[in-house]
Amino acid sequence: MPGGSCLIMPVGVTAETVRGVVAHPLVSPISCVVSVTVSGLFEVKREIFGYLRALAEVLGADYREVVVEPWDVASSIRLYKVLREASKGCSRVVVSGVTGSRYLLPLMFQVLLALWAERRVKVYLVQGVEGEEWRLVPLMGYLSVRLPRRQRELFLRIYSWPSDEVPLRGGLLEGLGLGRSVYKALKELELKGLIVHRRNKVIKTFPGKILYGIMVEKIGSTREA
Repeated sequence: MPGGSCLIMPVGVTAETVRGVVAHPLVSPISCVVSVTVSGLFEVKREIFGYLRALAEVLGADYREVVVEPWDVASSIRLYKVLREASKGCSRVVVSGVTGSRYLLPLMFQVLLALWAERRVKVYLVQGVEGEEWRLVPLMGYLSVRLPRRQRELFLRIYSWPSDEVPLRGGLLEGLGLGRSVYKALKELELKGLIVHRRNKVIKTFPGKILYGIMVEKIGSTREA
C-alpha cells in the first residue's frame, strides 16, 4: 500500500496493547510493519510476532523483525538499515511509544531523526497514559529547541494566537515582511512537527505548545534578570 504508514512496533510481553495500537484508526492505512524487540523472553513474544506477521499479510503490507541487543552498536545500526529500506514509498512513519522495552525509545528516536534528516519523512509518535487515551503526535516537535529567526518570529506569532486553529488571513501574516518566504517558513515548522499546515490555516501541536511555553518562560526570566 504505497503512501501509507510504516508502523514501528516495539514488542514487549503485553499483546493487548500491541493490538490496540495496530487497530487505532489514526495509524491506518499501514504499508509496512517493523517489529522491534530486545533479546530474551521469545517464548512470550512469539504470539505477538505471529499476530503482527499475520496482520501484515492480511493488509498486503511488508513485514520485518529486528532484534536489538542492549548496548550493541551493530544491532542498532541494523535497525536503521531495516527502517530505511522498509519505509521507502511511505508517506509517514509511526512509532509506538506505549509498547515494548523503554530501552528502545531513545535508540529509535535517534534512528528516526537520522531518517527524517535524510528524507524529511513525517514521523509520528503514539503516546498516552496506560488505560487512558492515546494520541498521535509529531515526534520531531519534541526534538526542536532552537529556531532560525524567521521561523521563530512566525512561530511566536502563531502560538500567541488565542485559539488552536490560526487563520492565515486576517492579521496573522501582516507586518512580518517575509513575502512569499513565509510559506517556506510554514513548511519548515510543519516538518519539525511544530504546526499542521492546512490550506488557509495552521493548527498548533502539543509539542509546539510546550516549546512555546519554554520560550515564554525564557523571555520572562531574561527580563527579570
